[in-house]
Amino acid sequence: MRSVCFSLLSGGLLAAALGCGGSEGPERADIYGTMTYEGKPVAYAQLQYTPDADQGHSGPQTLLYVRDGHFDSKGKGPTIGPHVLKVYAYDGVSTELEPEGKMLMPEYVETVDIEEGRYEIDYTFPRESNG
Repeated sequence: MRSVCFSLLSGGLLAAALGCGGSEGPERADIYGTMTYEGKPVAYAQLQYTPDADQGHSGPQTLLYVRDGHFDSKGKGPTIGPHVLKVYAYDGVSTELEPEGKMLMPEYVETVDIEEGRYEIDYTFPRESNG
């Protein structure tokens, strides 16, 4: 029993020391919006924002999920600055081998500049250029 209590206490102290759940850390944007493919809401997608090291930006990567054409970072969006955005969009028809469904398009990659505040972004695919 003493071992379990020590483990719980140690874990709690470690979490507090690392700042889990606190307001510490880099400033983040609060983004929300929609995603469509060929004019229809995307059933499921992943938006992967990676700070663009080539432009001198560092920090944590952010992954947002699109469900039925909508996403909302709820205050936990990407950090402020340039990012490489990768988009993975699926039809949402789950199978044993493809739980998210079939990919609607190849991986889409572009550089984006994330600004401070809460704002809306609407992603429409396909786009004319990729990159």
